[in-house]
Amino acid sequence: MPAIVDDIVQALKNLGGEATLRELYGEVERIRIPPMSKTWPAKVRQTLEFHSSDSKVFKGKDYFHKIGKGIWALRNQAGIKPSTPVKKEGMDQRYRDFSPPESFETISNYLKTIKEYRDFSDPASPTWIDYIQEFFHIMGFSTERKESRLILLKDMGGDSVIKAIVVYIFPGENYDEILPGLNWDSYLLFAANYHHIEWGILTNGLQLKVINYGNHKDQPPFFWPDLDGIIKNQKLDNFFTIYKVFSYFRDRKKEPEQDLASRHKLRLEFWKGLLNQSKTLTPCFANITPSKENWLSTGAGKSYFNFAYVIRMRDAQIELYIDQGDTKKNKKYFDTIHAQKDRIEKTFGKPLDWQRLEEKRGCRVRYVIEDSGLSDKDKWPELHQQMINAMIEFQKALRPEIKRLK
Repeated sequence: MPAIVDDIVQALKNLGGEATLRELYGEVERIRIPPMSKTWPAKVRQTLEFHSSDSKVFKGKDYFHKIGKGIWALRNQAGIKPSTPVKKEGMDQRYRDFSPPESFETISNYLKTIKEYRDFSDPASPTWIDYIQEFFHIMGFSTERKESRLILLKDMGGDSVIKAIVVYIFPGENYDEILPGLNWDSYLLFAANYHHIEWGILTNGLQLKVINYGNHKDQPPFFWPDLDGIIKNQKLDNFFTIYKVFSYFRDRKKEPEQDLASRHKLRLEFWKGLLNQSKTLTPCFANITPSKENWLSTGAGKSYFNFAYVIRMRDAQIELYIDQGDTKKNKKYFDTIHAQKDRIEKTFGKPLDWQRLEEKRGCRVRYVIEDSGLSDKDKWPELHQQMINAMIEFQKALRPEIKRLK
């Protein structure tokens, strides 16, 4: 179903299967994630009409039944029970009023980054846990493995306060039960109580459940049974909700005057160090200012070709990214450069990772520097030097090929 249809169906379920338009608008507004267009109520009304055989403009699937003037219901009422009314006080109200410090565009970029990690990860691989930990890193947490299936989350670059505990369910294990009659929720509750942690998370990387064990134990868990689908299909509305929940318990104890999340401050500090060192070695990036993002980029001598530094928790990379807004042109340029792969890698001195990115518009050539990253602050000077040296050689190898492009 389209997202708006899903939201209307869920809203009607929440309201007991039947509601006035006014009630329905209120519930859809509660469910929908901003930004919402100014005409969204008209879109709701139009969707109801399109998906009801009671309407003269019916042209979709018959989901809705028009009972009377301004009153709508689900066509299939089987199994529908009224939901518990949403409380206006307590944690739920604070959560509803909470907004992440990051912009919607930034959160969209986080989703794209996670998607890139997911594209190169296999749930059946022993390294799947690394992808899951990287997911939490991008969400703003440092991770600490306590044992094979327990991970502690702390605010990246912040204090040592544990924000949540994660129970990792191995791929192939039953997501609902450890053993017949013993569910994972009970195991998570035990782990959270043992470590005196207010928030618990259950995940196998494919599904995600977030539970609050604090002062509002009557609150239902946040549950995304299709986490993997949200990531792979880049469903930004759903991901925004996930990010909102995570940033809520990650940042909620911070002082109001703190404008930037601590991980942003950590990145700013990292980039300041790199750029200061870079200025003494190369004019490239000389006019670039430090950023709170996990990347810095500069032009590569041709429009929409960019050289970039990228920093992650455990590694870093340098890259050439190609995106002129036209998929065919991007692939053509990439293929032309890739035809000179041997010469380029000989000049660079090491193999490169050539990413044509078949499912995306852009293309990438990159070199990954492993074994240290943003979390290894004592290794930053050495990492800065590695990144700068690699970028110098990277540009030396690729700039001549870029200049030859027509």
